[in-house]
Amino acid sequence: MFEELEQSIGKRLKKQFHKDIFESSIKLLNSDIYTRFSNFATNIRELTREILQWKAADEEVKNCSWYEEFLIMKERLL
Repeated sequence: MFEELEQSIGKRLKKQFHKDIFESSIKLLNSDIYTRFSNFATNIRELTREILQWKAADEEVKNCSWYEEFLIMKERLL
């Protein structure tokens, strides 16, 4: 049903670990496991966290000029 979307996402993943998580998530959706949707959501959440950590490590983000500006704006709101 979503083969095109699955292939589109799969080919953009660079690390084998990310590909493995994604492929196992898709397999979960096609299984008879009662908690398949919950497990799928958990896997995708963790895949997203992994990719964000890889692409934008916390220290790199904290060193950006806009990060400090965001903290200042946040303090004003509090």
